[in-house]
Parts: sequence; structure tokens; C-alpha cells
Amino acid sequence: MSDNSQLKQKLDVISYVVAGILSLVLLAIPSFVSSTASETEDSVKRQLKKLKQKVNDANTTLIEETPQWSSELRAMWAVNSSAETASWITENKPASLRLWNDVPAPVAVHEPGGVVSIELVRDAATKNSSLRVTGKLSSKNQHVEIEKIILERKAGEEEFKALEGFEEVSDFVYEDADIQPGKIYSYRFSTMAVPGQVQEGLPAPILAATAANRSSNELATEFAVPMDLALKVSRYVDEQIEPKLLGQITYWDYAKGAKVTMKSRTPEEAWGKGAAFGEAHEGKPRFGIRRIVPEKDSKYHGVTIDDHLTGKRLVFKKEKNAQPSIESWDTVEAAFEVPDKPEETEEPEKGASARPSKKPAVKKPVAKPASAENKKTSGSKAKPSNETPKKSPSGKRRTKFE
Repeated sequence: MSDNSQLKQKLDVISYVVAGILSLVLLAIPSFVSSTASETEDSVKRQLKKLKQKVNDANTTLIEETPQWSSELRAMWAVNSSAETASWITENKPASLRLWNDVPAPVAVHEPGGVVSIELVRDAATKNSSLRVTGKLSSKNQHVEIEKIILERKAGEEEFKALEGFEEVSDFVYEDADIQPGKIYSYRFSTMAVPGQVQEGLPAPILAATAANRSSNELATEFAVPMDLALKVSRYVDEQIEPKLLGQITYWDYAKGAKVTMKSRTPEEAWGKGAAFGEAHEGKPRFGIRRIVPEKDSKYHGVTIDDHLTGKRLVFKKEKNAQPSIESWDTVEAAFEVPDKPEETEEPEKGASARPSKKPAVKKPVAKPASAENKKTSGSKAKPSNETPKKSPSGKRRTKFE
């Protein structure tokens, strides 16, 4: 009985102790919670203040322009040998890049050009004759650029000489005014080519060393450059007093665009010293008889004519039967023919017989009509010094050129 009472007393003591501890805990919780809540509130206020500052800064800071992504990406992915490494690099290992170009290099083609025509031009404004030379490059040229053209001329039996001041590098029309009447002229030209330019990344064309320079055909005038004056002496009269002449005078009138013929058959119509004729030049006739000397042993033998336009003196003698030509002549042309590229043919359908590809079309030379100036200055068919020339039905001489 006594044991039970002692155990009861101990349990009572334990219960009182537990109750006291719980009471203390309950009393301490409010103070702890209040201090923690105060700290949390202060922290939240500080964070709100920082956030407000960031919002203000964002509202006042200018927005950067949109970057050019191509340049940014090139800079970002560039590999260099500097100490700094790009931001994308995670392992600094050697890198190599190999480019393969499967496009084959084109073959450059450089073919000879051609002198296609020579036209006689008699200019009424300058009262002078010139030769109009037309040259063309070959249409077969591919992947080349013409760097230089050298135009050459030959007068009579002389050698070919390059014409100075010629700077064309394409099809050309050249007016050659530095010519002399009574001479036959020939022309030709050579072209110098280099490989043409291509787009970046493509292989440059291949031009053979033997194809860098090409020479054209040679084209010559059929007749000599015509004279502006011709005089035929039939005979002299009044040789003992004051010599005069009977005969025929022919000159070219640039204003009329035609030749003018004068004849004297009787002593009354004879021409003597001082006789003037021709179109007006500086207020007087262009030509004038300076002297008439029938004596063959004299160094002044013959009829001397002053040309006031050119400042030259022309001498005509009775003994000379062949007279220089006054007539204009038609344009001399060369058949510079280059075939077109062959037409592309469609592949035959299955089961159908294969047809041969079409032949390349060939440009036929077109006969050019005489220019208005030529029509005006032609007069009649050209006559060489001793016989009537034979011409084709078109009235133009054509020399073959391939």
C-alpha cells in the first residue's frame, strides 16, 4: 500500500514539471514570433526599395539599337590566336576548315576580229577626203576582256604601221583623214585579251598563251584615193607670145557633191596664165594656172596649178596620158561572218528516233545601201587610170573573210 502511494507521488511531481515546462514554452513563443516577423518585414521593405530603384533606372536608360546579327555572329564565332577566347569556347582545341569548290574553271575563247568595210567620205564642210574604217570583234569570244586593239595601215607598197592615238577596245569606226590622193590603203588590226572577271569564289577562266593575241584580216581599197583635180593637155597655142593650152579640166566640187568638167577646143577658148576655176575658197576660185611652159628641157615644163585650199602646186604634162581618177568609189566590204551558237534541242522521248541537232545558223552578209553622201558624191561608176573597172551586180567589191 505504501508503494502505491509513493509511485503516485512521483507521477504527480513529473506531471507538475511537464506542465511547468509547457507553460514556459507557451510564454516564449509569442516573443520569438514577433521578433522574426519584424525582421521579415524589414527585409521585404529593403527588397521593394531596390526593385523600385531598378524600375526607375530601367525607365531612364535608353534602349540599345538592335544589333546587326551577321557581324555579331561573325565576331562571336571567330577563331583567333589572341589570348582572349570567344565566349562560346568551352574547350580550346585547334580547329581547321577546308573549302571544296567543285565548279571547273571555264576555258576562255579569243578569236580574231575583222576589218569589215572601208568607205570613202568626201566632207563638204572641210572639203577633204577621208577613209572610214569599220572593225568588229568576233562574237565567238568568251570569258575574255579585250585589253588593247592595235590598228595598222599600209599606204601603197609600204609596210604596215600602227596608227597613233587609236584607243578603242571594242567594235569601232575610225575616220582616217591622214591620207594622200592617188594611193591605195590597206588596214588590219590585232587584239590583246586577258581572262575575264568572274564572281567572287568562282575559278578564273583559263586563257591559252597562244590565244592572248589575235590578228584580223587585211582589207584594202580597190582603187586609189581620188584626186580633186585632173588636167589633160591636148596641145599648146601661142607658144611664141604667151603660151596657152587646149584640153580638159576636171575637178571635184564639194559643195555640189559632183565632178565638174571643163573643155577648150579652139584658140579662143584656150586657157592661159592666171585662169582660175573651181569652187570658191576665201572669196576666190580654189584653183589657178600659175604658169604654162611648153619647153621640155625646162625644169618648169608643163602646166603648174596652184591649189589655194591645200597650198600645194600640181604639175600636169602633155606627155602623160594616164589621168588620175576624180570619181568616188563604193564602199569595200569584207564578209566577216561568225556563226551563231547552235540552238539547244530537246531530248527525244523514249521510243522516238533521235533527230540530229540543227546546224548553227550562219549570218549572211547584208549588202548595205550606199550612204546618202556616197550617192551624192558618186556621180558615176569609178574608173581606174587605164580601163573601166568590173564590179559585182551590187556595185560593191567584196573580199572573202572568215
